[in-house]
This record gives sequence, structure tokens and C-alpha cells, in this order.
Amino acid sequence: MKITFIYPDILLHRPDWTGYFYVGIGSLSAVLKKQGYETSLLHITKPVSKSKFMKRLEKETPDLIGFSSTSPMFPLIRQYASWLEGLGVPTICGGIHPTIAPDEVLQTRGIDMICRGEGEAPLSELCRKMENNEDTSDILNLWIKRHPPRC
Repeated sequence: MKITFIYPDILLHRPDWTGYFYVGIGSLSAVLKKQGYETSLLHITKPVSKSKFMKRLEKETPDLIGFSSTSPMFPLIRQYASWLEGLGVPTICGGIHPTIAPDEVLQTRGIDMICRGEGEAPLSELCRKMENNEDTSDILNLWIKRHPPRC
């Protein structure tokens, strides 16, 4: 199973901007890799067109797409998620914005579920259950559109 993380990190007023190192995604990726999953990262530091974004994502061939969102970057997440609608790949959004505004994020087109708070254990459990075709509705801190949230 392959998980592709998408992290928008754009500062338009800094043309030389190469982005921050984001510990959260690094930690999630390390935990998943230790369990035998493959991960990749789309660290977006410059505005990107839909066609370029989709080509890069199609090249990755993920089984799960994980967005990480701060509040200032959430409008970009909303845009990218809408581009993915109908792709057939489940999406999850974590980070500070889904933790403080879960209803807003869960109502976003193209976002299937959110993780509130720390994500290592919930994401690991989600991947295991997805891989085994098991019910995912009982995973703590995971809110899924078709299931009531549990925290």
C-alpha cells in the first residue's frame, strides 16, 4: 500500500522559497515505513496547475492521499481536493486546521476523512484496515464522512 502526502507550503512574497521541513509528515512517514508501507511526498512550494498536479499524482499511484493543512494553506487544500474528486483514491486531511475546524474540513469536496490530533496511530490503523478490507468507522480521532465522528 502506498500513501502520498500532499503538503502545500507556499510563500508568494518569497521567490526563493524552498519550504519548511515539516516534522509531522516526517513522523507519519517514518511510522508507516516501519510497518512496511510505501510513502511519498508532494511538497508544493510554488503555485501549481491542475494538469501538473494531476500528472505528478498519477505518477505516484497512491492507494491513499493524505493532506496536511495549516489554516493559511487550507484554501489550497480545498482546491487540490476538488481536483481529486472522482479519482477513486480515498483522501484524508490532518494537521492543525482539521484539528481546530473539523466540520469545515470534512464538508470539503474531495476530502473523505479527517484526523484530529496526533495521527501516527490512527493513520497506521487506517492503512492496516484498508489493506485488509476491514471497517474503518471505529478508529479513534478519525472522522469519516459516512460515519459519525469518534474522539
